[in-house]
Amino acid sequence: MTKKQERRMKVFALRMVRVATTPRWQPQLRQLVSDALNRFDSNGSFPEFINWDNSIDRYAPGRYNNRESCEPLCDEVTRFIWDMEDEGRLPRRSNWGDPKGESMMAVKLQCCIRAAADVAAAPSAGVLGWNVGQLKAMWHNRPLPKWVTNFFDGDITTASDDTPIWL
Repeated sequence: MTKKQERRMKVFALRMVRVATTPRWQPQLRQLVSDALNRFDSNGSFPEFINWDNSIDRYAPGRYNNRESCEPLCDEVTRFIWDMEDEGRLPRRSNWGDPKGESMMAVKLQCCIRAAADVAAAPSAGVLGWNVGQLKAMWHNRPLPKWVTNFFDGDITTASDDTPIWL
């Protein structure tokens, strides 16, 4: 992930908090998203991420042979959620391996970061349930940045607010 993609990912993820949950829960979700992004920043993971599911293979011949491998972003987010559960900042999963056992806050955290990585760096089309109106609300109904509109096929700016989108 380039520095520009990293910046865009951070902007998108933090703006998505605004539409991902009710105002009551926005401060907590914003803090969790911010903490996750800061953790990836501080441990130097961002340059190694390619997209949600892939990171640079540091053990490829001739590449970083003496350094530790970077986990994909999806695994880093899962590890962050486990740490937040251990610290009591997120409720523990009720049943390991069952996606229904995750807390809604953990799911929203994953959605914000995954959609941001997809739009800013490389699409994996993993976040459903959003619409154009929510996307516009992320930018306070101002024109969407070109890097966001370029993510979509067709002209998203003329779509009605209730048009579903796949991030």
